[in-house]
Amino acid sequence: MRGVSFAIFAAVFWSASMMIFDLLLYNVSFIAASTWRAIFLSLIITIFAIPHCKHEIRKITTQNLILLSIGGIIDLGVGGILLYLGIAIVKVAKASVLTAALPLFSELLAIIFLKEKVTIFTFIGTLLIVCGTCLVTLIS
Repeated sequence: MRGVSFAIFAAVFWSASMMIFDLLLYNVSFIAASTWRAIFLSLIITIFAIPHCKHEIRKITTQNLILLSIGGIIDLGVGGILLYLGIAIVKVAKASVLTAALPLFSELLAIIFLKEKVTIFTFIGTLLIVCGTCLVTLIS
């Protein structure tokens, strides 16, 4: 239950950040917004993480560092830039609804790369999310 609560709070914060960036993108390019976001995020995380994670930071292997770098580039770099570009082109409500397709791609990638098994409930839930995303996108 705790994990679900954290995921819901993450969705609330992501929604708030989308509104903020929608306002920002009237004055700043999506590339500049994504760049400054990464810089500020790095500074804030560094300030808070180092005192609490000194021992864990020392344990990071080269392989883990490579995976963290690739994940960061994909998430904050490519994903952030594409999200801000989407917000700049379409309304924030439509761009945010389209990000609801995440479970579909996450499930497909987890099946392919992590060899995760799909249950009937996961399949039906993902199908409903994708159908809802298509429905909301087509209507708005």
